[in-house]
Amino acid sequence: MSAGQMVRAGAAGEPRRSVVVAVARRLAASRWCWVFALVVLVAARHLLGPAPYPLAPTFGDTDDALRLLQVREFLAHGNWFDTHLDRIGAPEGLASHWSRLVDAGLAAVIFVLALVADLPAAELATQIVWPLLLLALLTRFVMGEAERRGGPWAAVMVLALLLASPTALSQFLPGRIDHHNVQIMCAVIAVFLLARAMRAPRHGWAAGAVMALGLVVGLEALPLMAAILAFACLISCFDPAARPGIVRALAALLAGLLAGYVLTVPPSGWLAVSCDMLAPNLIALVAAGTVAGLLMHWRLPRAPGVAWLAGYGVAAAVGVAGYWGANPACMAGAFADVDPLVHEAWLANVMESYSIARFAVASPTVAISYVVVVGLGVLAAIWQARESRQAPDMFLAIATVLAALYGCYYIKFMSYGVWLALVQTAIVLARMPSIGEMPARLSRIAALVFCNQMTALALAGMALGLFAPRAEPAAASDKPSFTALAATCAYKSDIRRLRRLEPGLVLSNLDLGPYIALATPHLAVAGPYHRIHPAIKRLAEALRAPLDEAERHLREIGADYVVLCAAPDEAGGTGMAGEPATLSRHLRSGGGVPYLEEVDLGVMQGPLKVWKVRPAA
Repeated sequence: MSAGQMVRAGAAGEPRRSVVVAVARRLAASRWCWVFALVVLVAARHLLGPAPYPLAPTFGDTDDALRLLQVREFLAHGNWFDTHLDRIGAPEGLASHWSRLVDAGLAAVIFVLALVADLPAAELATQIVWPLLLLALLTRFVMGEAERRGGPWAAVMVLALLLASPTALSQFLPGRIDHHNVQIMCAVIAVFLLARAMRAPRHGWAAGAVMALGLVVGLEALPLMAAILAFACLISCFDPAARPGIVRALAALLAGLLAGYVLTVPPSGWLAVSCDMLAPNLIALVAAGTVAGLLMHWRLPRAPGVAWLAGYGVAAAVGVAGYWGANPACMAGAFADVDPLVHEAWLANVMESYSIARFAVASPTVAISYVVVVGLGVLAAIWQARESRQAPDMFLAIATVLAALYGCYYIKFMSYGVWLALVQTAIVLARMPSIGEMPARLSRIAALVFCNQMTALALAGMALGLFAPRAEPAAASDKPSFTALAATCAYKSDIRRLRRLEPGLVLSNLDLGPYIALATPHLAVAGPYHRIHPAIKRLAEALRAPLDEAERHLREIGADYVVLCAAPDEAGGTGMAGEPATLSRHLRSGGGVPYLEEVDLGVMQGPLKVWKVRPAA
C-alpha cells in the first residue's frame, strides 16, 4: 500500500473511530444504559446462579403463586370486580382483597407476550419481566434523585450499592409478581417527591398520586406512610415555604384514593368498611387532613406554625375518631379477629412478621448487615440535615429513621429502609474528599467497598465465626421452616404430579395450598391468608388431632386427599412436647392410618407424600 493510500485509509477510519467513541460516551452518560446493565446483572445472577428459589423449577413463593392464580382467573372470566377465588379455602373460597391494578399490569404483559408465544411461556416470561421492569423504574428514579442532591458520582454510588444489597433487591427478583415490589416503589418515590414538594410545590401533585397508588394496591405500609406524611405536615407547619407542596400532596392523595376506590371496588360495596383494603374509613381519615390543609392554605397562608399545627391536630383527631368509629377492630389491625389457634399455628411463626431481634436468632449475619446498612444511611441522612438545615433534608432524615425502625419492628419491611438508606449513603460517599495521598475518586471507591451490604454480611459472618459460641445441634421440632418447604416441595415437577389423581379436595401443608390450586385441577383446603382463617383452623385441627379424632375432621372437611411435605409445616405439628401423636407427625414418620390409602405417584414422586381418604365404612 502506498503512502497516499495509507493516509486515505487512516482518514476514513478516523471518523468511524470517532463515531464509536461518541456512541460509547453517550451510552456511558445515559442513566438508562446503566440501569439496563444493573437489571441484566440481577437477572443473570438470579436465573443462572445458585439462587435459593430458582424461578424455572418453582412458582416463586406463596403470594406469587396466588397472584398468578388471580391473574389467570381474571383473564379467564374478565370480571374486573370479581376477585373471589374458588380454588383455595374450599368450600367457601377466598374473597381476595388484592388490588386489580397489579392484576391488570400482569395481565397486559401476559396478553402481549401470548401474541408471540404460548400461554405457559408468556406467563413465565412475565414472571421475569414484571419485577425487573419495576426495578428499572425505581433504580432510575433514585439515581436521578441522588444525582440531584449529590452530583454524578452519587448516581454511580447508588447503582453500586444496589448491586451489592440483597435486601434491596429481594422483592424485585424474577418471580416476584406479588404486590410488595409495587408498594416499595411507590413508597420510596413518594418520600423523595414529598421532599421536593417542600421547595417546588408542583411535585406535591405527583407525591400524593404515587402515595395513593401504593395504598390502593395494599395497606401493609399504611402505618409507615401515615407516620411519614404526618411528619411532612409537621415540618410544613413551621416552614411556610413547604406548606403549598404538602397541601397539594394531601389533595392529590385524596383524589387518588377516591379514583382508586371507584376503579377497584364495585358500586355495591362502596359503603362497606374494611380493615385490610381501601375503604371509606381510610378515605374519611385522609379527607379530614386534606380539608384542614386546604382551608388553612386558603384562609391562613401566613399564619404562625402553632395555628397550622392546631389545625392539623384537630383534623387528625376528627379523622382518627371517624376511622375508629367506623370499625373499632381496625385499630387492632387486619388480624385482630383471627382465631387463637390460627395465630399460634401460623401467624406467630411467619418469619416476615419477626422483629429484627427475633430474626437475628435465625439469621444473625443478615440482621447485622441490615442494621449496619440502614445505620450508615441514617447517619448520612442526619449529617446532611445538619449541614443544610433545610426542611427537605430534615424530612428525608426523619423518613429514613422511620423506615429503618419499621424494618426493625417487622423484617418484612426491611427493603423500605434499605432503599432510602442507600440513597443517603451514596450522596455522602460522593462528597468524600481526598484521603491523604489517595485521590478523591479512589477514596470514594474504598469507602464504597466498606459501606455495602455484601461487605457487612462477610464481616458479620467472620465475626460470628470467630467470637460466637459453638451452638449445639438443634433438636428436631415441629416449628415451621418455609425455607425447607420451598427447597423441597415447591417444585413444579412435584406439584404437577398431583394432576394424575382424580380432581378432589386436598388437605395439605398450609404453604402448599396456593401451589396446588395454581398447578393442579384440585381444590385446596387452605393457604397462608388471613381472610380464610376459618379454613386454616380446620386444617390445623385435622393435622394436629390424634389419629382417632383426625378422621372426624377429615370427614367434616370433605377432604379427598392428604398431601404433606417431608419438611415441617406450620399447621402440622403439635408445638408442645408430651402431646399424643398427631396425624401430621404420624404420617410424616411413615406410619399407616386405616382410613387413609397411600398413593404412589411413581419412582420420581419427590418429597411429597400423598394419601387418598378411604370412603367411610
